[in-house]
Amino acid sequence: MNLSPDDRAVGKENFQAIVGNDLLRGARLRETADEMLASGQGLGARYFGYGNEVTTPVRIGIIGTGDEGGVLIGALNPRFVQVVAIADIRPFNIYRAFHGDKSSPDVWKVRPGLMKKYGWADEATARNQVKVFAGKYEDLLDDPSIEGVIIALPLHLHAEASIKAMRKGKHVLCEKLMAFSVHECKEVARVAKETGKLLVVGHQRHYSVLYDNAVELVRQGLIGDIHHIRAQWHRLNDTWKVALPNEKMKQDHADVKDKLKTLKKRLAAEEKNSAAEQQMAREKLKANELESLVKAEKDCEYLPGDIAGLEQKLADVKRGAPETIGQVAALRKELLKKKRQLTKATAEVQKRLKVSPKLASLRAEVEKYAVREEILINKLKDGELREKVKDYGYKDRVVGGKNVPALAELIQWRLWNTTGGGLMAELGSHQLDASGIFISSLRKDGRKVFPLSVSAVGGRHIYEHDRDIDDHVYCSYEYPGQGYFGDPQKKIAPDPNKKIVVTYSSINGNGFGDYGETIIGTRGVLVLDREKDVMLFRGSATGDYVQLTDSGSKLALVDGSRGSQEAAVGSLGLPATPSKGYTEEIEHWAWSIRNPGKEPLPRCGPSVALADAVIALTTNIAMAERRRMEFNPEWFDIESDKTPEDVTPDVTRKEYRIS
Repeated sequence: MNLSPDDRAVGKENFQAIVGNDLLRGARLRETADEMLASGQGLGARYFGYGNEVTTPVRIGIIGTGDEGGVLIGALNPRFVQVVAIADIRPFNIYRAFHGDKSSPDVWKVRPGLMKKYGWADEATARNQVKVFAGKYEDLLDDPSIEGVIIALPLHLHAEASIKAMRKGKHVLCEKLMAFSVHECKEVARVAKETGKLLVVGHQRHYSVLYDNAVELVRQGLIGDIHHIRAQWHRLNDTWKVALPNEKMKQDHADVKDKLKTLKKRLAAEEKNSAAEQQMAREKLKANELESLVKAEKDCEYLPGDIAGLEQKLADVKRGAPETIGQVAALRKELLKKKRQLTKATAEVQKRLKVSPKLASLRAEVEKYAVREEILINKLKDGELREKVKDYGYKDRVVGGKNVPALAELIQWRLWNTTGGGLMAELGSHQLDASGIFISSLRKDGRKVFPLSVSAVGGRHIYEHDRDIDDHVYCSYEYPGQGYFGDPQKKIAPDPNKKIVVTYSSINGNGFGDYGETIIGTRGVLVLDREKDVMLFRGSATGDYVQLTDSGSKLALVDGSRGSQEAAVGSLGLPATPSKGYTEEIEHWAWSIRNPGKEPLPRCGPSVALADAVIALTTNIAMAERRRMEFNPEWFDIESDKTPEDVTPDVTRKEYRIS
């Protein structure tokens, strides 16, 4: 999509103005924004209908604390869930579970770790609250105090872990895909029914406020009849090929260790020189200047403790009883005040004593290398698993004539067809799920619309000899459009020409266009960009402002104007950095555990998750067999034994047995 910055600004304002109009969701947005500002809570409860809190947080275990497990830890709301156990066989993942992913500040924001999330001062304190199972995850399931588990293991273990957990009496939130194959998905769904346990699958776009508002525009017919959806996820970097512990990593650690040692010596010398210079500067100060300095130094000494105490109190309040929630805004205000005082005091000390900028730079450099050393130490610990991983079913292999250790199947599990589902399972399933949400919104009965056929090609175009998944996929789907099935009540005959075509591509090696979906209708276009922005255009006029009118029989888009009041309302109710839905899906899962059978039910239960898996996994078959495939409606039926891989579901398989 060739959109100029001006086009993007117009499109975003159009979207905000339409959803902010009282004819659509303006009143709801104002109420939600007021609630959010007053309580400090997110938008999920208001939008998706579950309560703002639970009686007591659900006691949960997290099975799998790698990349996605870390994201889910970062999305936890302590008022809804209390993590009491984690399970992972990788030492590095256990380290990240507590400390977060410190590879970069941006990544750490997404994966901050349990210590940050729950306000624990150090790992020792955290481990007093959280049991660690570094062997088989089944040991975690034996703990009767655990009510539910979040499963973020490699894909091939989703079915086994979910079924064992439910048969051990645990509710389950499993990362997508639901399972490695369609017959396994049906097995998981059947065991959920058999045990009566709540099963939710992590297709988080069902809980995106941004997507929910975009879907409402489609549901109201504001962009006309959908006839095409274009989706893509293009990436420049090969992020799935994670480095294995090896001699180079050992050398990197040795180099970092030496560099850190040198930096610490330089820092010590600089601090000594600086201390002498500061003493001289102190002796030259006038009485009033010295008094100001002493006060600033005391603030620098005591304020960090005050701030840490307030942060801990804020974390406690968020975990506390509902009547304490009103304290959140006051605590945040006090915390901001203390942080500003500390910033001012620090600046005062630096000004009076003429603290060398070089000293601050050296301290930052020492901290950076200390973090690098910490990360490398914990990554190297994974190397201790090199032979042990075979006890968990991982195997050595030969790829491109090179020996690949079993450890690669564990650490690089997304690269192998034995452990992962490739680009369609990891990326495509998100966007086909989103496409299905938009198309299904056109149905009056609210049922999910299934695709009719798929044609797809894929290949290893760049990384040919170091994996067995495709690094490029290109897919085309036919969905039934409005009028495809006809309307017997209105005596409208079915029209097989009424179809919606969805195209999807995922490539490595060039990130042009990044990821998102473009929804094209007969009267307008919606562009959803990286789960962050939504842009709305009337027809194909990307530079025109629009507004909402009511003809008495339907809502419609007409030419509008800049700076509307509705756009301000929409902007207020839709955060500049919107939630991607992880927090909301976990909150609703926990709320549903505390309120069994109560409406609203989770938005991505077994039947919805099965459909998403059928689409992604059938696409893989179409690519492997290089043919067009028509979707059999029975594949989407949990009770039917029909599957695209032609394997009959069997919930009695030995992998699912529990002791």
